[in-house]
Amino acid sequence: MDRDYYAHDLPRLRKGALMDATPQHGPLAPLRHRTFLWFWLAFVAATMGTSMQTLGAQWYLVERDAPDALVALVQGAVALPMAVLALPAGALADLLPRRALMATVQSAGVLVGGCAALATWTGSAGPETVLPLVLLLGAVYALVLTPFQALISDVVPHGQVPASAALVSIAANISRVLGPAVAGFLVARSGVPTVLAVSTVGSACFVLATLRWDGGPPPSSDRERVWAATVGGLRYARHSPQMLRLMLRSFWFTAAMMSLFALLPLVADEQLGLGADGYGLLFAALGGGAIVGGLTAGVVRRHLTQNATVATAFLLCAVVVGLLPTCSSPVVAAGLVVAGGWGWTTCLSTMAGAIQVYLPAWVRARGLAIYSCALFGGQAGGALVLGQVAGAASLTVALWVAAAALLCGIPLARWLPLVELDGLDRRPARYWPEPSPEVAADDLHGEVVVTVTYSVTASNQEAFHQAMSRVRRVRLRTGATGWRLLRDIETRGRYVEEFVVPSWAEHTRQRSTRLVESDRHTEERAAQLCDATPVVTRHLRIQHAPYRPDPGALDHTGARTASAPRDTRGDR
Repeated sequence: MDRDYYAHDLPRLRKGALMDATPQHGPLAPLRHRTFLWFWLAFVAATMGTSMQTLGAQWYLVERDAPDALVALVQGAVALPMAVLALPAGALADLLPRRALMATVQSAGVLVGGCAALATWTGSAGPETVLPLVLLLGAVYALVLTPFQALISDVVPHGQVPASAALVSIAANISRVLGPAVAGFLVARSGVPTVLAVSTVGSACFVLATLRWDGGPPPSSDRERVWAATVGGLRYARHSPQMLRLMLRSFWFTAAMMSLFALLPLVADEQLGLGADGYGLLFAALGGGAIVGGLTAGVVRRHLTQNATVATAFLLCAVVVGLLPTCSSPVVAAGLVVAGGWGWTTCLSTMAGAIQVYLPAWVRARGLAIYSCALFGGQAGGALVLGQVAGAASLTVALWVAAAALLCGIPLARWLPLVELDGLDRRPARYWPEPSPEVAADDLHGEVVVTVTYSVTASNQEAFHQAMSRVRRVRLRTGATGWRLLRDIETRGRYVEEFVVPSWAEHTRQRSTRLVESDRHTEERAAQLCDATPVVTRHLRIQHAPYRPDPGALDHTGARTASAPRDTRGDR
């Protein structure tokens, strides 16, 4: 996909015909909206609690001389539930009231955190117990994060969505500063159980913020089944080139950058000889750089494209990770991880803002969940692989492998470039005419086959073919399971578009709730190349009964035939 894929929409944008997606009043403007402010503060508290739990679990294993690979797996255990549960969480967030979903799940997180504190306090938590508890805490985070991300567009104006995404990244990284610092202080003075107990306060704060919220727009009364909604989200991603590129590049980046997050305890302990306090400060330096990255992301974006910003972050982080094994000074190491934190947030906030603006409301939670699968799948996979490399070879080799992976990711800026799509109008659009089926509603069963007939002059046919390639993606993203374009060999310039939708209910959702303004412009572009208005016809596919010969039927001589005895040996 290149920029020409959306080029027909961009001139409208420049003339102001589309939605204004320019930033409004600076990077902190979303905090002026009280609902977003409360959620943002609660998210800081909750993710700070998660950071404290992660550090506490890692240091608990370090104190018990657990293998290096097991220490690194703690980061993977936090990220793995996001990779596995994000998509079902996104489907639930699109189908169920988000307020009730988030409050219930986060309340369960308070309970799990309390159990973890009790297990470590009584000494019953061995290495085989720590990882399951961390997995449960990661599952809570997975089931809450996607609905929280999806509600951002409901509580701030459209033009402030990129700034809101950057503020969410800043919140996560404020937690990476405060969480490890507080956890390191508490570990050194009171032990890991105190850290885990205090961390539950953040989850409780998020529950309170959720209960203050009015719940936003109610979910559609025409609810899909969870499995069907999940498949619909996957189908949308499959036919969205920009989304696929964002997912691949975020997976690559996070997998390699897990070298900092998963192996930093080993760098602090084995390479620099630091204790719990020193590790907490080193991790806080990483988070401090990430905060600076979030605050300066808007400045960077004014000078660089999304594509160039992401490539620059890859290069900077490769240098940081490559130099870290050669460092013996804690001060120099802290400076390196500050730069790495800046690159981390600059890269991920840029891609998070792009995906927030790109996704329409009807599939936003599922789309964010699919993107999160790539994001956290990279973290889980990176932590697992790099931990194994560190255990089998050495810490230095693991860090250099990660640096090489980041360098290899830089050419993706040329091979899989990100397109600037901030101005695409993703407001819902209901522009298809209402059908008037003569078939009774009770008989509208089976697949729906929609045909659209076009008449195109010879001079416009090449442009029409290109326009229809974009229409194809619109049909497949919004519910079609098959699509083809046919050319009439008997009538010059006559084309028939045919696409299949699984059911009449799915076709109703497709035309009434899933189309957006940019889809309208795509279809209008194809229609403008025609000599006449396209003609739409809808059909129900008939399900034929299987043919069974009548054993009493007449043969070719006119005599009755006898049915042959059935050979049932093959049924056994």
